[in-house]
Amino acid sequence: YVLTFKHEQNVAQNEWLLAKSMLLPQFSFGYINQTFVGWQMVNNNDVFYDNSNRFSSVQFSIDVPLFARATRSKSKYASLVYEEKQIEYQQAKREQWFKLKQTEQAIFRQQEIINAYEKTGLPEVEKLKSNALLLMNKGAIDYSEWMMLLNQTFAVQTDYLEAISILN
Repeated sequence: YVLTFKHEQNVAQNEWLLAKSMLLPQFSFGYINQTFVGWQMVNNNDVFYDNSNRFSSVQFSIDVPLFARATRSKSKYASLVYEEKQIEYQQAKREQWFKLKQTEQAIFRQQEIINAYEKTGLPEVEKLKSNALLLMNKGAIDYSEWMMLLNQTFAVQTDYLEAISILN
């Protein structure tokens, strides 16, 4: 997600640098080396040239932008696009950071819930189950009360398993 914005920022920066470079003078240099083999007409005379006769030339040029108003406008526009992409990238980084922090906090809260179940909830459930069975065997409670107590213990254990599932 963030890498997409970083890539767009890099593209915008390169486009801006390219537009800026169009305002600079451009230099070119060329060297040509040719051979004409055969009869050639030179000053109304036929002259024979073989492979040992070489003709060379050199070219050097400087291109200076004289009418650069449109190019300056393109450069300014590219600069604004680049600044916009920088802001979008920074915003995407902040959003990603906040999502990461929210996820970390949610994991921490869920881990605290699981720790509470493991520390107090599950041991209490085991005590409740054993006491309910003991009371049932002694006849202190009837079958429906015993089932109600077991349902409560199952609900706590189900909530614990659901908390683990949410964490994963």
